[in-house]
Amino acid sequence: MVSARWAAMGTEIELVAPESARPIFSAIEQYFRTAERRLSRFLPESDIGRLNQSHSWTPVSSLAFRLLWAADRWWRRTEGIFSPYVLPALLAAGYDRPFDALRSENRPAMRPSAGAPGRPKTPATGEAPGEVKPPASPFPASEPRTGGGRLPAPGSFDPKAPPLRFDVRRRRIERRPESCR
Repeated sequence: MVSARWAAMGTEIELVAPESARPIFSAIEQYFRTAERRLSRFLPESDIGRLNQSHSWTPVSSLAFRLLWAADRWWRRTEGIFSPYVLPALLAAGYDRPFDALRSENRPAMRPSAGAPGRPKTPATGEAPGEVKPPASPFPASEPRTGGGRLPAPGSFDPKAPPLRFDVRRRRIERRPESCR
């Protein structure tokens, strides 16, 4: 067995495979680097970075177009329960920089909102002994945790008005004005 390790997409990637696979290691690493370069919302020049900054039709790579098209289809199929349209919620939760930048700032861990279910707390610290706290959700604890913060009301989901519009012929995407807030 052989292995390779590199940093990409805000994490460390390790590839372990039989010796016979070594010739394709560089192609696999390059795929991850290309995906990061095209899809990171933290790189202003990436397809996602440009799309998030744009208020008009934005040409994107084939990779970004296929990924966003598939994500939008799942958004429609689940009537909004699965949602790739969570940028406002991510920003509200403080996730406005890559994880390594957040770690280097030594910021305290986010805490669940008041009333979130959990183990009993000790009066002195407000934490259960040995408790590991999950990251806080940007949504109230009483609400379902979905991309939109709430499940759509019956009959209210409108798949004809998604946050993105796709131009298949020109391989470009437009954010709808109401999603640019």
